[in-house]
Amino acid sequence: MRPRLPKRKRRLRELSERQAGEILNLFGVHVAEGYYQRISLSTEHFLTARQLVGAPKSALRTLDALHLAAAVTEGLALMTADRDLAKAARRHKVRVILVK
Repeated sequence: MRPRLPKRKRRLRELSERQAGEILNLFGVHVAEGYYQRISLSTEHFLTARQLVGAPKSALRTLDALHLAAAVTEGLALMTADRDLAKAARRHKVRVILVK
C-alpha cells in the first residue's frame, strides 16, 4: 500500500507533489531511526481526549485531542506546526515543540 501524501496541503497548493514526497520520505527515515516514541492507545487516552474536546472554550478537533491526550497521559512532549494545538497543550502543561 502506498502511503498517503499530505493531500490537504497539496490541494491548497501549499506543497508540490515533489515536496510532499520529500516530507513523507523524511518522516519514514525518522521513524526508522527511532526519532519517535510509539505508544498503544488505551481507553484512558480516549476518555482523556473526550474530556479535552468537551472542555469549556475547547476548539480542539477530535484527532488533535487524541494526540494531546496521549501526550498528557504519557507525560510526553508534543511536536506540532499547529499553533492552536500548541496553545491547548501549553494550557494542559504539556511541553510543546512548535515546528515553523
